[in-house]
Amino acid sequence: MPFRFKRKETLAAAFQRIAGEELAVAVIALEKPEGAGVHAARRVFKRLRALLRLSRSALPPDAAAAASRELRSLGRQLAPIRDSQVRVTTFEKLAGRGRTSAVAKLRATLSSQRGAATAREHSRLPALIARVRRLAGRFPVVAPEAGWSALRRGLKRAYRRARYAHAEARAELSIEAFHTWRRRCKDYESQLQLLRKAGSGDLQRQLRKLAKLNEALGDDRDLASLDQALAATPGKARETIGPRIARRRQKLERRAFDLANQLFFPKPSDIVEELGRAWKKWHRG
Repeated sequence: MPFRFKRKETLAAAFQRIAGEELAVAVIALEKPEGAGVHAARRVFKRLRALLRLSRSALPPDAAAAASRELRSLGRQLAPIRDSQVRVTTFEKLAGRGRTSAVAKLRATLSSQRGAATAREHSRLPALIARVRRLAGRFPVVAPEAGWSALRRGLKRAYRRARYAHAEARAELSIEAFHTWRRRCKDYESQLQLLRKAGSGDLQRQLRKLAKLNEALGDDRDLASLDQALAATPGKARETIGPRIARRRQKLERRAFDLANQLFFPKPSDIVEELGRAWKKWHRG
């Protein structure tokens, strides 16, 4: 079930179809054993919040805000499992074939934390799945007459926010600023994904660059999370892994800034007007 609009489909119909499909995907993911589908479910919640932001001018404000809060709450409940999974996989990439006793002990500690987080949250998953199903039944409805003007406002806002977050991250160089930047870029990428069938070669190139940018920012976030976890476990393993984290983060952040310089140079109005022309031509068929 692709996360995208279909040709000649009204915005109202597309919104309801996509929301229903995405929430069904989340339920299937959450029913997988041992937290195997947690990452996929969290991605659904983030995509749906991006969809709400894209169409918010055509949505009942209170219902849209309530749905967004619920999606955020669902994602946050799954965060401990996801974070513990990420720390293990990120550590394995950095540790490589290290087999010293200190590395082995740290590996065991992180694995134990992952197991504890999964076990602790597992009993709560049935209630969480029930919340997802209830949300599917009361998801806000887009106004029937809504069209490109609603999408235009949402896209322009998303691009502007990603552009501004890029400038803030460059100025502050803090973990928090980079995390905000990544959230803004993920929002914008998700919204462009909805339009990708309507886009020209420029849109496809923009999407590829955004995907690479978000991958770099995501890897940087995972490394920062691991570094914070290791700060409480001083020793030889920390002394070995810490410098590797720092070097890898420097490379990722340079790559992210290089990509952002290409993506966020045009003005928001220029980007959105070009998308509008492509959308109208494609949507008319």
